[in-house]
Amino acid sequence: MIKIKNLNTTVYRYPLAVPVKTSFGIMNDRPMVLVNIRDDKGNEGWGEIWCNFPNIGAEHRARLVDSVLSPILLSKPYEDAKAVFDDLTKQTKVLGIQAGEYGPLAQCIAGIDIAIFDLMGKLNNTPIWKMLGGITGSVPAYASGINPNQAKEMGVKALSLGFNKLKLKIGFGNDLDLKNLSILREIVGSEGSIMADVNQGWSVETALDNIGKLDQFNLDW
Repeated sequence: MIKIKNLNTTVYRYPLAVPVKTSFGIMNDRPMVLVNIRDDKGNEGWGEIWCNFPNIGAEHRARLVDSVLSPILLSKPYEDAKAVFDDLTKQTKVLGIQAGEYGPLAQCIAGIDIAIFDLMGKLNNTPIWKMLGGITGSVPAYASGINPNQAKEMGVKALSLGFNKLKLKIGFGNDLDLKNLSILREIVGSEGSIMADVNQGWSVETALDNIGKLDQFNLDW
């Protein structure tokens, strides 16, 4: 059984010297919302809530956890992580309809879910990736946030830091997008990896028109 006695959220913001430019907005900092839970025996777990957008999204998610989800979670014991997830989802369904905030509520519940699994993994002395059926404890990393106006400079810097996988922001017109993808492919060479993220900036029709133009760059995704 899981009985949570304390739940705390903390919002962090890391200012960026070079803002991240996406097809739907600009990020002037990197936000993070951490969730910390403690059970009735003092064991703790940590989770993280997605909070990039809108710009006040981090503070908003933290308030949702503190005001809506925390009282539910602390009210009773649960059999396992699935029971926590199902109950939080069920009890906030009407609020999602009322406020139209299915996404933020789901993101907050996901952060709590991560914290619950972290707690269970510590109690069982088992890494979460093993608990969830994973086959390795390592995950390859890529350099994200490569902007359309500074693709070459940011790509070269990422390589100097040890990355050989680069993700470019696209959705700024084919001329600029294709030029930047060509630059990154040249930088990483045939052995490196590049990815493209349009951040929902294309309609279905535009995506169908553009997808073939990207084949030449051998994108990972």
